[in-house]
Amino acid sequence: MKSDLLFPRYFKIIGWVLALPGLVLEYLFIFQRYTIPFLSYGERASDPYARYLYAGQYNLTDELAVTLSVIGLIFIGFSKLKQEDWVISKIRLTALFWAVLVNCIWVYFYLLALSFADFAHINFFSFDVFTCNVITPLLIFILRFMYLRYRYQKGKRTRDIHLFLYKPYGLFGVVGSIGYFILGIVSIIEPFRISIPQEVFIGLPPILLLWLWSRAKNENKHVAGVRFKAMQTAIYINYCLFLIAEWTMYGPVYSNVQFGSLVSVQIIFIIIFYYQLYWNQRTYR
Repeated sequence: MKSDLLFPRYFKIIGWVLALPGLVLEYLFIFQRYTIPFLSYGERASDPYARYLYAGQYNLTDELAVTLSVIGLIFIGFSKLKQEDWVISKIRLTALFWAVLVNCIWVYFYLLALSFADFAHINFFSFDVFTCNVITPLLIFILRFMYLRYRYQKGKRTRDIHLFLYKPYGLFGVVGSIGYFILGIVSIIEPFRISIPQEVFIGLPPILLLWLWSRAKNENKHVAGVRFKAMQTAIYINYCLFLIAEWTMYGPVYSNVQFGSLVSVQIIFIIIFYYQLYWNQRTYR
């Protein structure tokens, strides 16, 4: 299960240098609406709708903060340790899957609570959950990895990931996810386009998680190694795509990207994981 997709050890120092100012700046931006003046651009002052725009409109503070935080946290979480072995790799895999699960659950239920509060006209604490959704998986992963590594150093047993059985849970996740993908296709592609309420897709995140958190048909140690590398690769690809979108897309298009980030890691993982299983089966056949 040992990974060859890790950064050299000294990248962890670079990660802390990038992540700390990035996280502080992101906190100030989200909760204090602070923006760096010299990063402003465009015509906010002359925009008649300027008072309705969010703090980061016509300013690159958010883009800078997210970029520093993401790159720094990835360097911290995926830099080699002094002693890398299969146990550490298993701990990383456990922490990574656990982080994706916990992050998806809290974001999903927060959005449900926010929707219910809006429907019931109840005042509810609101913040930029989509921006937090980008950073919190990496923070949860690092904290969980440090905790599990500490337990291992104290001589406590490291446990494997508790995956659901393929039948019925994994099979239900596969069928449900494919059904949602078909609905998504027919809702945007002519001439099959059908008007489908967005509320219908609220069930996609938990269905995808069920698929991701279930065993493969022939689960073994080799499959566990493939699972770890697939998740690690999915994290890298997802954040590369997101950072590109962060600096190149604005307005409604970027809002769609933020919403898609709720399920993008799971989708990328599933594609890579099953492609690698298929390729390995062909190689060793």
